[in-house]
Amino acid sequence: MGTPSYLIDTNIIIGLEDNHTVKPAYAKFSQLAAKYKVDVLVHEAARNDIKRDKFQILEKVKGVTKEDLRQTFGEVLKPNDEVDATLLHALSINAAGFLVTGDQGLHQRAQKHAPYLANRVLHIADAMQLLTTTYEPRAAPIRHVADVAASTGRFMNVPKVQICTIKDYFADRRPKMPVAA
Repeated sequence: MGTPSYLIDTNIIIGLEDNHTVKPAYAKFSQLAAKYKVDVLVHEAARNDIKRDKFQILEKVKGVTKEDLRQTFGEVLKPNDEVDATLLHALSINAAGFLVTGDQGLHQRAQKHAPYLANRVLHIADAMQLLTTTYEPRAAPIRHVADVAASTGRFMNVPKVQICTIKDYFADRRPKMPVAA
């Protein structure tokens, strides 16, 4: 699997359209995604909720009906339910690696109707943490190792090793054959 992609639910970014301040978790997530060239997508089903030029648009899969979505992802009573089910469908066909949403109802829908997808439906803080642990370098201390100078005498009593070839090694160990006179 290559670089993961993140499908963003509009509730994560809708505040950005209304000149609200950016939440620190989204700001960090966005910064990490840009730094490591991770795709951030918005589904075509949510096109009316956002300005199209900010994100890559993930197109709808043709032939998927509202009934198909209902059978797989539960009741589709409101337009928002259809968008939620469409996002889960996109995730189920691996159009994106993860779905990032603050919608608790969408998290519950995934858990109830598609538990195999639930661990790929993330809150923004979880997505930011996943990007951080996946890409950001982290110090790994090496414990119980000390710097020791080579001339401390600590290893002075170690016998020297003599290096030779295999042929030389066995040359002295071959049985001697009597020579005919």
